[in-house]
Amino acid sequence: MEIKYLNYARDLLKYFVKNFEIIYGKHLISHNVHGLLHIADDYINFGSLDNISTYPFENFMKSLKKMIRKSDKPLQQIIKRHYEPNEHKHFQYKNETTEITLKKEHSNGPLLDGLTSRQYRNEHFKNMKIKTMSTADRFILTKDNNIMEVLNIGHTMNPNEVVGKLYLIKIPFYEQPLRSTILDIYIVKSLSNELIRIPLKHVKQKVMLLEKDGQNIALPIIHSEY
Repeated sequence: MEIKYLNYARDLLKYFVKNFEIIYGKHLISHNVHGLLHIADDYINFGSLDNISTYPFENFMKSLKKMIRKSDKPLQQIIKRHYEPNEHKHFQYKNETTEITLKKEHSNGPLLDGLTSRQYRNEHFKNMKIKTMSTADRFILTKDNNIMEVLNIGHTMNPNEVVGKLYLIKIPFYEQPLRSTILDIYIVKSLSNELIRIPLKHVKQKVMLLEKDGQNIALPIIHSEY
């Protein structure tokens, strides 16, 4: 969140909490609703909310539960299960900040004229997966704020590249309570006929396209930054 929008976000959250009972009913009000009032202050005190989020721990709970086979001594069981796979083999470390995985090699294109490279359908880097054969997984936002449909992934001696087409028209999806383009949310139109290629390092974020009233709405996927 940019700091210049912090007070605005605080006012929106206060408005939501104040009107929650009218919209959803008093019976649904909980401490979680009240907690929304403190989000802006938490950002000031701790920075990005990801720094204090418990979601990663909660998501890992299912893995911990699978390690427990009886009700007695759960902590000891978890420690024992943790070390079992590594007792007779060396631990291998992967640097997730730099590793890019390319999958499903093919030779069907499309490629720009005169360009030759190994071609792949899928790319996985950190929290982002691009799949050229999946409508839900082949749209991206570039660092110069263009929406691109990825049609191919190339690997050359240069950095890995994506090949695709840009949407020529981007307009705000809504104007209130703030212009949607501030959040990288657009109505997109007119997919270009011309193919372009960009390095993967120029990809900003993965987006999904939703259809509403015959229009394509491009929405960034949270936590999918390149």
